Amino acid sequence: MIEKAYGKINISLDIVGKRSDGYHELDMIMVPVGIYDTLYLKKDREMSFVSNCALRWDESNLIYKAVMLMKKTFSLDSNYSIRLIKRIPEQAGMAGGSADCAAVMRLINKVEKLNLSRRELAALGVKLGADVPFCIYQEAARVKGIGEKIRVLPEHEKYDVVIIKPDKGVSTAIAFKMADEGECLHPDMDKVEELYLSHGELETVMGNSLQQPAISMLPEIEDILNECKNAGFTKSLMTGSGSAVFALVEKHQNVTEFIKRMKKKYKFTYKTQII
Repeated sequence: MIEKAYGKINISLDIVGKRSDGYHELDMIMVPVGIYDTLYLKKDREMSFVSNCALRWDESNLIYKAVMLMKKTFSLDSNYSIRLIKRIPEQAGMAGGSADCAAVMRLINKVEKLNLSRRELAALGVKLGADVPFCIYQEAARVKGIGEKIRVLPEHEKYDVVIIKPDKGVSTAIAFKMADEGECLHPDMDKVEELYLSHGELETVMGNSLQQPAISMLPEIEDILNECKNAGFTKSLMTGSGSAVFALVEKHQNVTEFIKRMKKKYKFTYKTQII
C-alpha cells in the first residue's frame, strides 16, 4: 500500500502557555501543502525499512515509534516492509517526521483492517508528537492544546505558496526556551482564522510566537522574510519553529522570476499549493 505524507505550514502560531509537565499549550492554524513524502508498506516475514535519506530504524525514528505503538496497542503480530521516499526537508517546521509517522499509522490501519476513525488515530498519534494528530487529518485546521484539539476548517479559497528554507535549521527546544524567557508575539488567532477563511488582509494579523527566537539563532530567516515582502508577497511568515519561510501567493501572481532569484541563494525554494 502507498500513502502520501503531506508537509504543513502554520498560517499563524501562538504559544498560549506552558503546562506543569513541560509541554506548551498552543493555538495554531495549520494547512497541508503539496510537498510530500511517500510511504510504501506491506506485510512481510521480517521487519525492514529503507529510505532515500539517512534514518536509523530505532527510537530516533518516528516511523519506528509509530509501528511499535500500533503493534503494542492492537496486539499485532505482523511485520512490515516499509520504504520511505523523503522530500520534505528536515528542521524546516513542516512536520516531515510527523507526517511520515501519521502516514504509517494510516497504512497499518488499512492493511490490518482496524477500521479506526481519524479521531481515534489522532488520539493515539498525540502520544508521538504534537503535529501527528493534524498530520492524520491532512486538512486545514485550527489546532489547540498540545496538538490534540483539532477543528477542521470549512472549505475556502486556497492560496498558492512559495516555501524557502535556509540550509541550516534551528533547535525547536531552544526556540521554545527563548520564547518562555523573553517577550514573544501573540497573534489574535480568532482574527487570523476570520481573515484566512475570507481571503482578507491576513498580513495585518498573522504571526508566529517562535519566529523572533528563531531569527535570533538564524538571521537568514529574517533576510528571506524581507526578500518576500520586498517582492510584494506580504503574507509571509516562518512556519513552526523554522527554519522554512513561506509566502502565500494569489493564484494570478507571477512568481517565476522571484523563485529563480531565490534558488540562487537557497537550494530549497519551491512553489506549491495549499491542498
